[in-house]
Amino acid sequence: QSGRYHHYEGLSYAEVVSTVDVLRDWGVGGILFTNAAGGLASAYGPGTLLAIDRIQPWPSSRIALPTLLELDWTAPSLANKGSYAWVHGPCYETRAEIRALQQLGNQVVGMSTAPEVHRCHELGLLAGGISCITNACGDDHILTHEEVLHVARRATTELCAVLRNDLPDFIRQVQARA
Repeated sequence: QSGRYHHYEGLSYAEVVSTVDVLRDWGVGGILFTNAAGGLASAYGPGTLLAIDRIQPWPSSRIALPTLLELDWTAPSLANKGSYAWVHGPCYETRAEIRALQQLGNQVVGMSTAPEVHRCHELGLLAGGISCITNACGDDHILTHEEVLHVARRATTELCAVLRNDLPDFIRQVQARA
């Protein structure tokens, strides 16, 4: 899958998660999601990969998600593990939102993954996630979309290495569930 649907595009929950349903219909037993995310923890700078162990959805008026989503699998080779805050987007967070998300214990924030992980759980599929931190939230310079893309592209080699190393473990866990 190259890209995904987002809540902020005006889509319903069913439309946002439709690719999960298609993959399940094709016989897929688990999905490993990757995303670009803003860094909330100062210890993790742009370009850092983080294994998502839980997702805290920010309340949305259009998609009702649980207040916490636990992921079934985290990349074993990544030392950095933490919580992903889901926001509906499309926006970069205000300083007040950043502080609130940090106080809730989140290390990263992004606009995807939560609806899809929730749908995986509804369908009994294994779900894992890796975030590429593309920017430090709340620093003083004005962030551009081009900067985010540049950092994500730069981290591609490391992400591919992690996937090559860790996918066999993910596949074993999916097969064990079948």
